Amino acid sequence: MSSERYRENSLKSVSLNREITTEPKLILLYTTVFGNGKYCSWSSEQIFGVTCPYQCIWSCKRREHFSTADAIIFHAYDIETLHQSVPDRQNIKKNAVFILWSDEPATMINYKQFNKYHFNWTISYKLDSEVSIASYGVYSALEKKSNKVNKWIYNQFHQRQTSALWFVSNCDAIQRLTLYNKLKKIFPINGYGRCVDYYPTHWCKPYTPCEKNYMIKYKYYLSFESNTCSSYVTEKFWRALYFGLIPIVYGPKKEDYINIAPPSSFIHVDEFHSLNDLSKYLYQVGNNHTLYASYHQWRAKYSIIIDGKALDQIRMCELCKRLMEQKSQTRYYNNIFEYFNEGCEK
Repeated sequence: MSSERYRENSLKSVSLNREITTEPKLILLYTTVFGNGKYCSWSSEQIFGVTCPYQCIWSCKRREHFSTADAIIFHAYDIETLHQSVPDRQNIKKNAVFILWSDEPATMINYKQFNKYHFNWTISYKLDSEVSIASYGVYSALEKKSNKVNKWIYNQFHQRQTSALWFVSNCDAIQRLTLYNKLKKIFPINGYGRCVDYYPTHWCKPYTPCEKNYMIKYKYYLSFESNTCSSYVTEKFWRALYFGLIPIVYGPKKEDYINIAPPSSFIHVDEFHSLNDLSKYLYQVGNNHTLYASYHQWRAKYSIIIDGKALDQIRMCELCKRLMEQKSQTRYYNNIFEYFNEGCEK
């Protein structure tokens, strides 16, 4: 999928406005999602958002709606970890869609066990999933171009340190820890978490004043992913953008970031022949206002959405849209493991 197409889809999904007159589609959540019955007591507006023009009904009633649902969703984590079942397709509605929902790569979930189920669709972080928008974050076009960005950039350039921040708790991703240890010898990085710093007051949970207080001090954030899987770009990247930092990214290829990110918003480690070259460039950007500003000009046209409820509504509205548009169901994933394993290495 090209970056232009993905951006177009992303922006449209945030504020959909096409009128739909067909009958509502029934979506059944067959398993739990991380052990919880997701959306089971929510209204349609809460699930799909007030701006979503597509009409869908959400159900968690397996016995009542298994044979009448237009889409049946199974969450990968709950099948693998909580041993929840996937039934056969006898007595389901014609053209009903079996959907596997998973936002984890093949290094974290054993997708080989799912090959036999022949899922028709996926909901995931992968750009070519049937439902792919806003898994961990998304950028959205502003209604009106902001005329305050240049002043904001000037203030941030002078107020923030020319150094990097990193919160990390997963100590199993050896490659990124090795990269961090090498880079911090030649460029100032404050790393916090049990893998790099054991002082507990330095660890901040998301959406806390503590996190914000750290995020507003630095010009860069190490958005190093634990996996290199294609399209696997998580909240590390989006939260950095949201808080005004320039993400230094490592994991998936540069093209994967280009496909989902605001234009000229990040620095990829792979762009440089060595960490010394990267370090020199980070100093250059951090001390040159014009160069620093080039990584923030997108903020005049776009905003970042990281709120979990808003992201879920975007995703579910996209799901509803796909169901409204589908005419027949004949395709399925023949090898879903290979699909999720693309580009993966620990």
